[in-house]
Amino acid sequence: MLYAGDERKHNNPNLAYVDAESVRGGNRVTANLSTLLSDFTNKLDQLKEHVTRVYVRSEDKDYRLKNKARINDLMDGWAVVNAVSDVSDKEDKINKVQTVSSLTQATPTNYPSERAVRLLHDQEIADRNSAISNAINSIKDDVNPQFDTLKKIADAFVGSPVQKSFSSLTERNAFNVSRLPFQAFVTNDGDGKWALYQAISTGSSATYVKISDPDLLNTALSDQQIKAAYERNLDTNVFTNADKEKLSGVTKDFTLSFPQPVRFYKDYFQNDVVISEAIGDGVNLLRYSTDGGKVFEQITLPFSGSLKIRAGWIIWRIDFPNTTVALAAVNIKLL
Repeated sequence: MLYAGDERKHNNPNLAYVDAESVRGGNRVTANLSTLLSDFTNKLDQLKEHVTRVYVRSEDKDYRLKNKARINDLMDGWAVVNAVSDVSDKEDKINKVQTVSSLTQATPTNYPSERAVRLLHDQEIADRNSAISNAINSIKDDVNPQFDTLKKIADAFVGSPVQKSFSSLTERNAFNVSRLPFQAFVTNDGDGKWALYQAISTGSSATYVKISDPDLLNTALSDQQIKAAYERNLDTNVFTNADKEKLSGVTKDFTLSFPQPVRFYKDYFQNDVVISEAIGDGVNLLRYSTDGGKVFEQITLPFSGSLKIRAGWIIWRIDFPNTTVALAAVNIKLL
């Protein structure tokens, strides 16, 4: 608070307290809210939080500085000061007279900073009581089962979960959904499979809609729908049963002819092949070599089975059984 000693401190009885460079706080006057936010930014050392009060003419209100760091922000830096009643003025006057015996003619207007502190104290008590009342009402609101108040207090600190896992629908339905959005993952929703639900209401026995489960995923498209969707692509060709029958009728075979006295025939396989059948005409023994004729393996005709031939050049060879055979042939069928 300010006393006469402060006036003597700056040695200028004609200079107001609020304008003294060595005195902080006190009352000020400004034209409007714009000047309130700009007039005092260069005089922070003369101001004091919760003490400095400025009367704004355009508003006809007093504003108290509550945060010097936010002096340019009306909401965060300033607070409106309520009008002081005559009773408060009288109480201030009595307190000043009793506190300062040397100033027997003191009035509340002599000590504006103390009035500001008193108003601040009263306002802070009112704000605190209001906040406590609102918190109590929020905790009590819609309390259903026993101990739910404790759950609401916990939710106020950690927040309501957005998803929770349950072992069954019964366990899910007993859960109190405090706020949305909320999803319930049920490990067994009655068919032995998991399911994901979305709550669309709050409270116990909230209403849910199923978002997904294995059945929904597996039956999203039928086999026929998948096939039809694939065949609709422009860069695919439809393969029908008729096409399959045509391909099934295609046989892979070839015939080797050996006119006497030619006994060798050279052939080439681009890929490995498997011989499933070989039938001779005028010959009962067929030989083949895959190493350029160094080693010949023999096939007794007729042959039926599975004989793998490696890719590359192959030399076929036959022996004519007698001189009466002018032309021999072997038909070879591949898998």
